Amino acid sequence: MDNLEEELGVILGERLDGGTSTATYQADLSGKQVVLRVFTDDYYTDRFLREGIVLRALQASDLVRSPAIVEEWPEYNVRALELIEMEAVPSDFDPNPVLEWLSNQTGGVPYSLQTDLETHLFDLESLHPAYGINYLSILEKHWDCIEWDETPTSLLHGDLHLGNLGICQDQIIVFDWEFATHGPTIYDRAYLNRFHQISSKGQLEWDFLVTAVLTHWYLREQDFSPKLGMQWFEELSRMEKLCV
Repeated sequence: MDNLEEELGVILGERLDGGTSTATYQADLSGKQVVLRVFTDDYYTDRFLREGIVLRALQASDLVRSPAIVEEWPEYNVRALELIEMEAVPSDFDPNPVLEWLSNQTGGVPYSLQTDLETHLFDLESLHPAYGINYLSILEKHWDCIEWDETPTSLLHGDLHLGNLGICQDQIIVFDWEFATHGPTIYDRAYLNRFHQISSKGQLEWDFLVTAVLTHWYLREQDFSPKLGMQWFEELSRMEKLCV
């Protein structure tokens, strides 16, 4: 990171909790405090591009908004964002204003949830060999049951959980857009519910799909965690039985 600081003209501060897929820091950029996001290509190869497209297209409301782009260095897959002082959302947080805000976004994004997942989830080479074939067997069995065209569509955050939301004064802040896409609105609701069970449950096939996405993350050979991998695979197997 020392070379990166010199190349970009920034001074890195503390590393922030930006998840396991992106290195996120508080940084000084020409005397201004920013959030610096450093993207890698280990999970989805276009996350830097996705986030940039979405942040430019988003329309803020009185209740919900996202950090603004301050500066970008595409050659390094690095982006500086507005630093917003915010608090964590409470455990009894009502997600409906965020879900409604997402569904009302009119700016288009050149991505499709169905295409994204077809490309990503069926990649056997990325999965730990102890689970990969069994995972694909379960996924293929239920993939055709998902009614992609039978539900309203909208912009999707793609990784919507409470850790990617914050509160600043009277506004909800939505951040970490690197998995953003377009698809059935119910997907973000189902994703949120699989993490926190604070959103009303949707159709079973969407709960299954989100479980398959999360299981895939924990079965990746690159960062394989035996305990979490087993837990999520067991959950996927349980969901499969419910979908029969």
